[in-house]
Amino acid sequence: MRLSLMFIPFSVFTLSGCVVADMDSSNYDFPPYIQTFQKQGQLGHTDTVQRKNDLYACGLDRNTDPDSKLWRRNVALEGETMEQEDRRIASLEACMKNKGYVLLDPGRCGPLKAPTGMCN
Repeated sequence: MRLSLMFIPFSVFTLSGCVVADMDSSNYDFPPYIQTFQKQGQLGHTDTVQRKNDLYACGLDRNTDPDSKLWRRNVALEGETMEQEDRRIASLEACMKNKGYVLLDPGRCGPLKAPTGMCN
C-alpha cells in the first residue's frame, strides 16, 4: 500500500512535463499558400515574380493578391459552393504542376518562426 501511494505522486510529476510540451501558438503559423508552390529543382529559390505571373496565367483573378495572408487554399469566393471551390483550386494546382511546380505541404516549409528554407 505504501509503495502505491508513493508511485502515484511520482507518476503525476513525471507526466506533467509531457502534457504541456509546447504552448507557443506561433509554432503553428505557416507561410502563405503561395510559398507552397515551388519550382521543381529550385526549392527555396523559386522566382517569386514568375510564380505570381504563372498563378495569374493559371486563372487566379488579377484582383487577388496571392502574397496576402488572406489568400488561402480552402477559402471559397463569395457565392461559390464548396464543390466549385474544390474544382477551382484543383484546376489552379494542376495548371501550376503543368508549369513545373511542385506543391509542398506547409509542414515541409516549417513554421514562420523556424522556416526550413524550402519555401520562399
